[in-house]
Amino acid sequence: MALSRFERLKNKYHNTTPIRGRAIECRPIGERRRDWEQVVKVLTPFGEGYGARLYDTDCVVFAPNGDLYLQIDRWATPLTAQWIQRHSGLSCYKKYGEIWVEVDGRTVPISRGEKLHLRFKGDEFVHLRNQDLYICDKEVVREQKVVDRKKSKAERAKVKEFKDYVRVMMRIHDNVITHDIYQQYKATDKDRGYWGAYQYEFPKFNMQFTNWCLRQHMGGDVAKRLTELMERVMTEGDDIDKYKLMLCIAESCQCETKYAGEYVEEYTYEGQTRQVNRTKHDYIYNPDAVVRKIDYIIGKAKDIYTTKTIKVDKPMSNLT
Repeated sequence: MALSRFERLKNKYHNTTPIRGRAIECRPIGERRRDWEQVVKVLTPFGEGYGARLYDTDCVVFAPNGDLYLQIDRWATPLTAQWIQRHSGLSCYKKYGEIWVEVDGRTVPISRGEKLHLRFKGDEFVHLRNQDLYICDKEVVREQKVVDRKKSKAERAKVKEFKDYVRVMMRIHDNVITHDIYQQYKATDKDRGYWGAYQYEFPKFNMQFTNWCLRQHMGGDVAKRLTELMERVMTEGDDIDKYKLMLCIAESCQCETKYAGEYVEEYTYEGQTRQVNRTKHDYIYNPDAVVRKIDYIIGKAKDIYTTKTIKVDKPMSNLT
C-alpha cells in the first residue's frame, strides 16, 4: 500500500507539467487552477521521496522505503486533516485543537512544527488496514496541564473569609438581589459610558470594573485585580466595599430573572397624564455558583497549574 502510493505520487510528479512563469516550481496535484495543492519531490533520509503539499506545508511525504512523514506546520484545521487522510490513506481528524491520526491501533497527534515519522512494516502486511501498515518511529508523549491541588488550596484559603461573607449575605437576601439594590451601588447615569456600560468603583483601592468586562469576558488582568481586591477587602475595606464586590462577582454569574416592573404616572409635553411601565428585574442567584465563580477567577489570576508527561494513545482534552 505504502509503496503503491509512493509510485502513484512519483508518476503524478513526473507526468505533471509545471505551471509556466513561476519563480518556484509548481506542479498542481489536481486541477491546475488550484495551485495551492501540489505534488512535490522531497529529499528524505532514505532518498528522494514524493509528497502532497497543501499551501506551503508538505503534509504527506512517502520515502522510497515506504516510510511516511506527516506534518501540519501551524495549521491544525479540518481541511488539513482531510488532506492528510486523502493522500496518506490513514484515518485523520481534528479534535481538541489538534490533528490526530490512527496508526498501529492507536491515535496519536501530529505536533505543530514537527514531523511525525511512521515506519513501514513491510509488504507482508499489505492485506491489513492502512493504519496497521505503520508503527511510530518513537514513543509519542505529551504534556497535560492539570491543577496542582496544593497550590490551589493555598490560593483559595486567602479568600475563604470573603467566600463565607458571600454565602452569609446571599442567605440574608434569600439569594435574590433586587433591581433597587443594584441601582444603589452602580455608578450614576451621568457616569455611564456607551451602550449603557456602568462601573463599580472602589476609590480606596484605586480600582474600578465595568459591567461589560465582568459579563462578556474575564481576562487575565481583570481576574488579577479582582483576586487582589478579594484578598484585601476583608481587612482594609468597609461594609460597602465588601457588598459592592459581592455584586461584582454575582453580576458575572448566570442567574434567573424575575420581573419586578411597575406603572408610574407621568405628564406629557401637552400637560396630560399617562401610565408608563418602568421595567425592572430582580436577579436570583445560586450561592454555590457565585462561590465557584470566585474559584474560577482565582484559577485565571494565579499560577495553580502543573504539567505531567503522559503517553498518548488516544485524543485527550486540555493538552498544552
